[in-house]
Amino acid sequence: KLDNSSKRSSVLHAWPFYLHATYFLDGCFNWVLFSPISALQSGWDSLACMRGKEIMMEDQPQLEKLLEDILCTSPSLFEIVQGVRQEVKTAATTPSRPITEAVKYGGILFSTKASFCGVFAYKQHVSLEFSLGANLSDPHKVLEGSGKFRRHIKLVSIDDIAAKRVAEYIAQALSLAD
Repeated sequence: KLDNSSKRSSVLHAWPFYLHATYFLDGCFNWVLFSPISALQSGWDSLACMRGKEIMMEDQPQLEKLLEDILCTSPSLFEIVQGVRQEVKTAATTPSRPITEAVKYGGILFSTKASFCGVFAYKQHVSLEFSLGANLSDPHKVLEGSGKFRRHIKLVSIDDIAAKRVAEYIAQALSLAD
């Protein structure tokens, strides 16, 4: 951990993301792209970054920016998010029913005619959330939540995707959205 007296930080706002620049007395600097959600969850000083490299913000789609943010803060959570994205694409995409991804609420929402699930990276886990999760069958007892509609599956490792049978729940959620 670096001594705070040897660095100076500033934050540049570029909604919905921020660029955090840290200048070190040795002449090197860090650029870290992150969302307000990750800053609150991880804390300013615990953000992972790439020393001496700039993360370009111009001309990048919002989804790529979010994925870079997750990768920068936690490579293991990035791997889980990418695994869930692949499961959604495998389980749900057909030529007659394309799946769209949209960045909303600090995560990625998947839709056909309507949103059917979303993936959100938190500090120590990834949550696969279902808008109509209360209507899903839960034979494997992996759905969490007690609200009127929503349910989620908490994923802490890449192996949880298969172990918690995520593809089955995605297929159910998709059928409810159609």
